[in-house]
Amino acid sequence: MKKILLLILFVFLFSGCAKKNSENISRNQNETVLRKIDLKINNVKIKAEVADTSEIQKKGLSGRKSLCDNCGMLFTFDNYDIYPFWMKGMNFPIDIIWIKDDSVVEVVENAQIPSKKAKESQIPSYTPSKKANRVLEVNAGFCQKNKIYPGVKFEFKKGDIKEGFCEKMYDEIENDLEKANYCQKDNDCDVIMLGGEYIRFGCYHFINKNENKNEFYEKMKKYNKQCFKMINKCKPKPKAKCLEGKCVSGNKN
Repeated sequence: MKKILLLILFVFLFSGCAKKNSENISRNQNETVLRKIDLKINNVKIKAEVADTSEIQKKGLSGRKSLCDNCGMLFTFDNYDIYPFWMKGMNFPIDIIWIKDDSVVEVVENAQIPSKKAKESQIPSYTPSKKANRVLEVNAGFCQKNKIYPGVKFEFKKGDIKEGFCEKMYDEIENDLEKANYCQKDNDCDVIMLGGEYIRFGCYHFINKNENKNEFYEKMKKYNKQCFKMINKCKPKPKAKCLEGKCVSGNKN
């Protein structure tokens, strides 16, 4: 029963679902720029994109056309648990590696892409038997070629992996935005832009005009630097009005 519930919980995890430079950023389909780090697994070097927020994890590698050699996506979690993955939206087969701290605990090789006509119930999913707190996805054949199996060592630079760090920072900004949104009349309201079109923050946020906007800009700057950078593609700035003590969009639908 626990595994079934967990499978439902993580049904949206698509397996296949600092200073910025061309080596340390990667853009996905929705133009999210993901942080990249250097890893070693069984002494094999990998350049991995970090999926450390639920937003990135839901997308995973789905929709990608391919993955470069010795590249991967590393999913990081706060807790040790059973993390199932499925192949929805995948265009190429992968190996899936479950890791507990610094040791591989389970491997699935050559996870195949689903048929384009497959129903969701027919899409392959993979549930490990061991608990883990990290999952690494790489090209199919990587594990066989590099002798990756339970027990081999997983290495990373201390500080590169911060489980839950981005989620906590996101929650903090979201809570602060909620507290800053209050009004008595339309003239109390102001609009600030944070994030971008594809981020959960959205483009625009309504706050009281007496709140310090620069504090939010600084927090978002830190979030962009340490988590991922959004390409801003925002619609024209909306008007704001006061409705029932909250600032909301005054634009006509």
